[in-house]
Amino acid sequence: MKKQVINLLLLISVTIFQVTLAAGMDKGEVKRIIIQEAQKERVSPALALAVAKVGSDFQHYTLGIYGERGVMQLPRIGQQLTMEENVSSGVKKLAKLMRAHRQDTERALEEYKEGWVIGMTPEQVDRFVEKVLRWEMIYHNQQITWNNGKYHQNLSYLDDPSINKSWTREW
Repeated sequence: MKKQVINLLLLISVTIFQVTLAAGMDKGEVKRIIIQEAQKERVSPALALAVAKVGSDFQHYTLGIYGERGVMQLPRIGQQLTMEENVSSGVKKLAKLMRAHRQDTERALEEYKEGWVIGMTPEQVDRFVEKVLRWEMIYHNQQITWNNGKYHQNLSYLDDPSINKSWTREW
């Protein structure tokens, strides 16, 4: 009994520590990592940002109702991925699906969700796709605004000089 209590306390402590670490990484940093991974994988950063926004609102410790995890809402696997590994895996999968479906964004998004989430209804998948497409347009338009030299409050996370600011013109 004493050993079980100690194990439970240890588990609670580790969980609190992980949540504290997750809270320490702001959304701007997560978005910067998503943009860099998207550029590396040659997929639209606006699309990758939209998938993360709809799936997790850029929160690493998000757990979906079907067991999907992390920023990119990947299926549960044997080990916990770091935030960077989760983003990298999700963006790679998205890039692979975009190539497989000849840049048909709707079909790639459907397979992204259907392929990893067992038990979702077609209506739930359709809602996911609609939301992602809506957010993709928002991020795309924000980037155009930024490229025109206009300041936009929601683009402050793009102030990092290491980010290629011309990413919307590459796709």
